[in-house]
Amino acid sequence: MFNKLNTIGSVGMLIWAKDHGHVGEIRSGLLAIQQAGIFLSDAVLQEALQLVRE
Repeated sequence: MFNKLNTIGSVGMLIWAKDHGHVGEIRSGLLAIQQAGIFLSDAVLQEALQLVRE
């Protein structure tokens, strides 16, 4: 919690967007994060995809 705001990060935001029907899939967003040079482990990527059933 930062200044009474929950912080969830980029992966959390993608999961939230999928859960709330704002995006159809998150795989492309996760891969874009990796391709931009931001470290995202394969384990985190796989867990995020499992959480949203992709």
